[in-house]
Amino acid sequence: PSRSYRRCRRYAINYRLDISDYQNWVLYFYSKADSSFGVLPYITKDDIIFDVGGNIGQTAMMMAKQAGQNGYVYSFEPFPATYNNFLYNLELNPSLKNISPVKLAFGSEPGNLQMYADCETNSGANRMLPGGLAVKNTETVPVTSIDKFIEENALSSLDFIKIDVEGFEMEVLKGAYKTLQKYKPRLFVELDDANLNKQGSSAAGVCSYLLQLGYIIYEEGTQKEFHSEFYTTPLNIYCVSN
Repeated sequence: PSRSYRRCRRYAINYRLDISDYQNWVLYFYSKADSSFGVLPYITKDDIIFDVGGNIGQTAMMMAKQAGQNGYVYSFEPFPATYNNFLYNLELNPSLKNISPVKLAFGSEPGNLQMYADCETNSGANRMLPGGLAVKNTETVPVTSIDKFIEENALSSLDFIKIDVEGFEMEVLKGAYKTLQKYKPRLFVELDDANLNKQGSSAAGVCSYLLQLGYIIYEEGTQKEFHSEFYTTPLNIYCVSN
């Protein structure tokens, strides 16, 4: 049933999890399916990190622990209910001082957009409303660009960006053009053509954009350079600037 809450400790982090929700369920039962565990090998000590698509805070808190006390994670989760669950989980871990949850979405430009729950029992499927799609229940969320956030908060460095936003990845990257040129952060990005297509982009488009910015693209978990023409299934890419 909805709101089937469980208190638990997973991977040295405390949580309150609603196991009626898929993203909470997989964490509660120690599954690593559909998670961002794959990002952790790419996090190094003292990294300044943007976590774009924070959900309930699991990945952000794990990255914060790995980055250490001199590292820092800004985690962006715009969907109100999910953001509130993130705050609750963070309060259960008072020793984590190097993390800031931000109730904000990233896109190519500032404004407001509509989000909706694509699957009521999977908070990880919350996404931006594509043009032309009519749904009953939506949430209006504030949007800015990474470039503007960097400027307004006078951030002097950025080492790593993780992006998992259910098909809105291209818009996030467009809004980070100056940041990618100036700071050359390492990137960890989900590529799902089905989701990207709904937002007017594609895996090939994302890769082409990053290649033009001088990034080398690798498939997660391998040392193999990734080429979008061989894309066959959703995957994560790890990108490093030349």
